[in-house]
Amino acid sequence: GDAKPEVSRGEMAQPPNPVNPSAGRSGLARGLAQLLLPLENAQREKRTPGGRGGEAGYALTELLVVATLLVVVLGAILALGETTQKMTPRDTERAHAIREAQVGLHAMTKQMRQAYDLSTPTHSAPTEYTLDVTLRDGRRFSFECDQPHPTVTAYNRCVRFPVVGGVKGTGTVLIDRVLNGPAAGVSNPTPVFTYETNAAGTTTYVHVSIEVPAKGDLRSGHEHEIVLYDGVYMRNLDV
Repeated sequence: GDAKPEVSRGEMAQPPNPVNPSAGRSGLARGLAQLLLPLENAQREKRTPGGRGGEAGYALTELLVVATLLVVVLGAILALGETTQKMTPRDTERAHAIREAQVGLHAMTKQMRQAYDLSTPTHSAPTEYTLDVTLRDGRRFSFECDQPHPTVTAYNRCVRFPVVGGVKGTGTVLIDRVLNGPAAGVSNPTPVFTYETNAAGTTTYVHVSIEVPAKGDLRSGHEHEIVLYDGVYMRNLDV
């Protein structure tokens, strides 16, 4: 009289497994895995080739080439830095030498333009290296670019001496390290002072040429000379 379970056609009821009750659940898991596998394969096909190349790297040859190029480039950069380090003090000293000579030359020519009298025998006769003048305000100065240098015998100095009562006082160095003075030992050095006169024979214009070493105080620096030119029109004498 008990009711029996109905079994559909083509399907056999699976009796429970008394040994492994979870066998039914494992079959369900296998079915689920079979369902998800095609989806995973589809997603894998959509990935880019770069994404699948996670194990790509550099070959030993490539590393050696890059290391060699790096050594060459760093060597060139260091060599350039060393050259720059050597040139910087020379260029700095050259700039100082130019500036010092410009300042001294300006101070000298500024007072020469105020010259009111340079007649002899009251004044020493003008030469290629010296000029003795009296300014309009009555002050008298002797500009002498043949003074010896205290440390380098091949150099001269341009020194301004105040003259009071015919006696020279303590001089002021205007330009240090003059190359075109008599101490240079050159057979025909460029004169520091050259003169032009008017019809009456009075000096009315003075050309000033100064040569100084580009290396300044350095023992090893630029070996060329720096040449500065200026001109002085003595308007107080051209009357």
